[in-house]
Amino acid sequence: MSDDKSILLDTSGGLGQQGYAWTIEIPASFGPGDNLDALTSSRLVVYEDDRELGPSHASHETIRQAGGGAYSHWNNTLYFSTSDRSDPRTNGRRYRIALGSLKVLVIGVDGTDPQMLRRYIVEGRLPAITRILEQSREVEVRTEGELFINAAWTCFASGLSVGSHGVHAFRPLRSGTMEFAVRSEYRVPTPFWNFTARAGIRTCVLDGPFYPPPAAEHGLEKLTYVEWGPHPPARPPSSSPPDLIDYLSSRHGSHPCTIDIQVLDTIQDSADMAALLCAGARKRAAITKDLIRIANPELLVVHFPELHTATHQWLNSETPGHRRYDAALVKALGSPIRQVYEAVDQAIGRIIAQLSPDTTVVLTCLGGVRVTHGGAYLLDHLLHRLGLSVPPTPGEPASWQRYPEPVRRVLRFCRDAWDRRLPSENPRLLNIDWSKTRAFALPWAYDGYLRINQRGREPRGVVADGAEREQVLAEVESAVRGLRLAGTDEPAAKAVVRTQDAFPGAASAELPDLMVLWNNARPFDAVESEQLGRIENGDPAGRCAHNDLGGLFAYGPLIAYGPTIAGARDYDIAPTILEMLGVKSPERLDGHAISELIASASTGRDVRNTSAPLAAE
Repeated sequence: MSDDKSILLDTSGGLGQQGYAWTIEIPASFGPGDNLDALTSSRLVVYEDDRELGPSHASHETIRQAGGGAYSHWNNTLYFSTSDRSDPRTNGRRYRIALGSLKVLVIGVDGTDPQMLRRYIVEGRLPAITRILEQSREVEVRTEGELFINAAWTCFASGLSVGSHGVHAFRPLRSGTMEFAVRSEYRVPTPFWNFTARAGIRTCVLDGPFYPPPAAEHGLEKLTYVEWGPHPPARPPSSSPPDLIDYLSSRHGSHPCTIDIQVLDTIQDSADMAALLCAGARKRAAITKDLIRIANPELLVVHFPELHTATHQWLNSETPGHRRYDAALVKALGSPIRQVYEAVDQAIGRIIAQLSPDTTVVLTCLGGVRVTHGGAYLLDHLLHRLGLSVPPTPGEPASWQRYPEPVRRVLRFCRDAWDRRLPSENPRLLNIDWSKTRAFALPWAYDGYLRINQRGREPRGVVADGAEREQVLAEVESAVRGLRLAGTDEPAAKAVVRTQDAFPGAASAELPDLMVLWNNARPFDAVESEQLGRIENGDPAGRCAHNDLGGLFAYGPLIAYGPTIAGARDYDIAPTILEMLGVKSPERLDGHAISELIASASTGRDVRNTSAPLAAE
């Protein structure tokens, strides 16, 4: 690594020695160093030949007793140790110091898309994001957000398509079971920040969606990871190194709003929740400032999930003509979503304000949202009409007869309480006769997810793979395509997708077998056909859905300016960031670097190789 702002240390003489610690005075221009009031204020980096030493900000006792490359910049004095505890005056190596430089800042804004950003920009509400877009080259990014609500950010992080990584729904089935996996159990693929850290790049990440801090692993010493307030929370806050989260929590507390979406009974409840989301965005900016100071990263990835929560909570409530439209809310508060947009914009502005002109900024927006008017349970009703999904025989299970009546009363109460739950919370898999059911719907999302009860794959499968499976899928496809929005000639479904055919890959078996996107952009009471009759739309549409739109806006010394780039996918972003930093992408990624975005991308720059595996973390 070379740096025009670095200087060589004269180690031929004049060094102080205390155990394995060597001391030397350095110019004040490399300050401020650490001190009793700011124990991690220094941005100094020490190199032994071209190898970066560390850890930095080490205690002087650690440097004296352990050595091993630990160092501390204290006021105007450098306390450092060599990598092998040798004498720097005689070991023949060169020691160099430089100020750490944030080369690439990646800002992820969840729950929005370029169209929504520009809507608020036209209203003059996003001055910081406006300045970013004015300086940036734009890349149009497509996702599979309509079909797979959880796929986009995993594609962004890994460079893999949804068929390759399998993360697709907020309540997926555990493979080979009828049990739901929680977010803490997601098997996420290796993210690009692991590759940059293994290539020797100081890397820091705040709240990568679905990703926990990495387990202690050789090669990830350069990675600082903080899980503080992702959307929605999957685990208690944590970090790598483990003690960092305690320090940040002591300074900033926890995220003020950890809920995803809930029923808010009063206008004041909505006002309070919006205020908590805005406070979360402000705290995120302050934590980011601390991380720049503490981790001194070359690559920083910061994710803002607050808009995702806000849009799910209020978009339908703010939309005139929607059954959930709340005129009193809009009259009293205007737009809670707009308040959160403005808070996120201000937070991003505070982060950008502290950057040097040498930093390349990449703003990515994914997980854009769309107003929907229900339909989540239509596929379940359709399968029952077709006789493909069969409810159990009425009455109590025979096994209950061996219990005394007081116990049976408790069992009935628990069963009835379960059945009264919302369909989105009650997968109703317990209310299916598996010996007769050939296909079942998974009420995970806003549209239709279908799984074949396939023999050898499902625990109680009855449908043989091959011709029988094909017959069931064809029957469902034909029935869906025959449906119309009640009272119109409009098709009830805008897409019917054989998911595993459309998205092949190592993890495609984790995906549903068939997906139905309903034509639900406007209100509708029911769908109907001669074959199935009328099926009521019983979905209250409490939350909006996602769209396929995404965007990337980038400016800085690593960006080649020019017209908007079209045709990029969400899984192209990871290899693009790797190439931007001179790191060779693993060969098995589905994505490809957007090379025309990168300055001098074709000049044959040296790349730092990494042989890191793609296995799930």
